[in-house]
Amino acid sequence: MLKPITLICIPFAGGTSFAFRDINKHLHNNIKTIYIEYSGHGRRLNEPLLDDIHDLVSDIFHQLSYSDNFPFAIWGHSMGGTIAYLLTRRLFNAGLPLPIHLFVSGAPAPSIPRSEKDVHKLPRDAFIEKVKNYGGVAEEVLAEKELMDLFIPILRSDFKALEVYEHIFYPPLPVPITAMLGSNEHIKEKDVKVWQLETTSQLIIKKFIGNHFFIFDNMDKIGQMIEDTLSDT
Repeated sequence: MLKPITLICIPFAGGTSFAFRDINKHLHNNIKTIYIEYSGHGRRLNEPLLDDIHDLVSDIFHQLSYSDNFPFAIWGHSMGGTIAYLLTRRLFNAGLPLPIHLFVSGAPAPSIPRSEKDVHKLPRDAFIEKVKNYGGVAEEVLAEKELMDLFIPILRSDFKALEVYEHIFYPPLPVPITAMLGSNEHIKEKDVKVWQLETTSQLIIKKFIGNHFFIFDNMDKIGQMIEDTLSDT
């Protein structure tokens, strides 16, 4: 009988708890999923937005009951990858149980300086164009003014949280890391390889066909990879 494991899923900038829902179709029943909802997003739309990444981490830290969900792994995409790392660091500093594996996708290592730090300050049209270039937002949403009036403050807040983050170097964590990236995205493989600085284990890198949001077209492959990885722990 397979041992029960919890997979905590942390979304990208502007994402909601629904971002990873399809992964359930590709995981065995022994893997339970928890989908994180950021303050001011999705089901928590009426709560204040948090534009400091450490506040986002603290919010998630206090949402979770680690003893009830142990053993667990964490998966974060894009901004969620940095938050997944910082959450793991927070757990380590608090002396709490650590994830048995950390999965990050579409995320350069947290120590890599951001090439763009002021995207969140761009005028509306330039900001929308930048978001469009990243992908992940449907054309019909980008073209709908009322939807974008609601969505832009959320995106600006998330972009700011990531862009003003300043990394502090600590000794590597005793947690294995798998880093995923798309074949046709803006993140460079050399910047993904630097995740090795954050783990005492050998970094695992997995490549998938697609742009920055390759996860949506590869949920079956990612689900299988997560299963295979966790079954070996």
